[in-house]
Amino acid sequence: MAIDRRELLAGLLSGLCVTGGAHAECLRQRLFVSCRLDGHANASVACFDAEGREVFATSLPARGHDLTQRPGGGEVVVFARRPGDWYAVVDQQSGRLLTVVHAPEGRHLYGHGVFTADGRLLQVTENDIATGNGVIGIYDATDGYRRIGEWSSGGIGPHDIMLYADGRTLAVANGGLRTHPETGREVLNPGDMKPNLAFIDLLTGDLLARQELDASLALLSLRHLAMRSDGTLAFGCQYQGSMDDEPPLLGVVSPGGAVNLLGIESDVLYGMKNYIGSVAFDDQGDYLIATSPRGGAVLVWDMVRGCLNRRIAMYDVCGAAAVGQGAFLLSSGNAGVKALDAGGRLGSAHASEWIWDNHMERIVPADETSNPACR
Repeated sequence: MAIDRRELLAGLLSGLCVTGGAHAECLRQRLFVSCRLDGHANASVACFDAEGREVFATSLPARGHDLTQRPGGGEVVVFARRPGDWYAVVDQQSGRLLTVVHAPEGRHLYGHGVFTADGRLLQVTENDIATGNGVIGIYDATDGYRRIGEWSSGGIGPHDIMLYADGRTLAVANGGLRTHPETGREVLNPGDMKPNLAFIDLLTGDLLARQELDASLALLSLRHLAMRSDGTLAFGCQYQGSMDDEPPLLGVVSPGGAVNLLGIESDVLYGMKNYIGSVAFDDQGDYLIATSPRGGAVLVWDMVRGCLNRRIAMYDVCGAAAVGQGAFLLSSGNAGVKALDAGGRLGSAHASEWIWDNHMERIVPADETSNPACR
């Protein structure tokens, strides 16, 4: 029987979670968004549930990268893949394309952004093309996403960006990679990267702190971030040097603490091919997942015991989002969408006709925050 998308969406967003099996029911009702391509390289963003059932799909101007939800605004913003110059705003219920916003002259995007807690301002990681310096573009979502200013990102090549629970502190992964629209994704400064994690005051643009890696890790580009409820920040890296160097690819920063690079066995690191595509915490923050499309592998790190829990093979895997305690939903450019349970078992593939892009994000229905069973 064909699925009525309107009925499916209404059910998933209704918030009708009941007691008893309420938490399990809410897990089933979770919605996710991710960018994708079809076999003819047509780009779109799709919303789907944990079983891969599509709720809506919206065409995009070109290939997208990451996405972020506007708090209280009923919108999802989709960012162009680096070094694109646009982001698209989509209605999260209907999938209707509301607007496409272009970067101003002299700027290009790095594929990520985050809203303020009240949903008014959108912060977007961008490049000042003339200087190569990273900036955070600021856009007013209440005024047609008009660009109202920018802050320095505190480095070169800002990629992922997250907002702390205090609603004021931004964490920025400055990957150190300088690029230019005319040369695509070519790294223009391989000998002068200087990657760092920058912490910025959202209200003033002041650089509060900057965490830099040892000089021996200058080729280790900090790329993607995940944040636990206690403020622990995880980051995944992409190394620009030789695989034989076996650099650390995964790290965490505790609130107010120093960078802690996770100790993973050299043979496991080698199999990740110098590339972490996404990182995510599970619901409780007990497990951290890192994906590698180049290595065709998933790493699960036990945050409680401080050790590698397991490695799972999945071809071209990249997107990851939590679906419970120790459980995740994964997407692939070649193997569809699969659930990974707490026992390390991969489920059947769904939506495998699509080439899924790097990131997957969960949509939080507005009424979920008022239901304790759904938190």
